[in-house]
Amino acid sequence: MGLPQGSAVSTILFAIYTVEAHEFVESRVLEARALSFVDDVTWPVVGEEVGLLVRTLEPCERWAKDNAAEFET
Repeated sequence: MGLPQGSAVSTILFAIYTVEAHEFVESRVLEARALSFVDDVTWPVVGEEVGLLVRTLEPCERWAKDNAAEFET
């Protein structure tokens, strides 16, 4: 069962589903602010050391696994 691709309801349901992700990421990575379009979300984070940024985002990866989501870092 699903919704037709392009359905306006899909966008609304995606926003409802991901609101917890926005709160989770932005409460742990203070520099991050979500950019969202249709069914994609981006949290741009800038830093001087890639390793530090990756470690900062590790809790987000754990959240994604627990919530059937996938992040690209």
